[in-house]
Amino acid sequence: MILIFITVGTQKFQFDRLLKEVDELCAKGIIKEEVVAQVGYSTYIPTNFQAHKLLKPEQMETYINKASLLITHGGTSSIFNALKKQKKVIVVPRLSEFHEHVDNHQIEICDVLDKKGYVSVVWDMKKLGTAISSIHYQTFNTYSFSENELVEDIKGFIGNSNT
Repeated sequence: MILIFITVGTQKFQFDRLLKEVDELCAKGIIKEEVVAQVGYSTYIPTNFQAHKLLKPEQMETYINKASLLITHGGTSSIFNALKKQKKVIVVPRLSEFHEHVDNHQIEICDVLDKKGYVSVVWDMKKLGTAISSIHYQTFNTYSFSENELVEDIKGFIGNSNT
């Protein structure tokens, strides 16, 4: 069974924009795989895939382990958890203009990880279907989880965000 797992994190903000697009892609048959989502505080209720408001950590791990693809918001915990398990990851950053977060810091995180070749970032929601269709043909760099490299990446991120 091929599974796409979606997580939007646990912040008390909706991410209806992502869920609506995935629901539409499922309805049109563009997404044929089984889809399961952790939808957090989103208000949109999907009709074409299984949705859970919040999942226990062990449930999240089970879905991530089973998934061939993870679609996530730009939260570092969600992204790095998937990368540790060497999953293909599509990241859709939350945007403050849609009231999905207080600011646009996820754009900066996504930009760094995209440029380093660790994930596929969807900047335009209408391109999500294309990103999903092509993800299995793409090769990504493997993220190294050494503490020194992580510290350097964080320093680089902080340094770049101050300019």
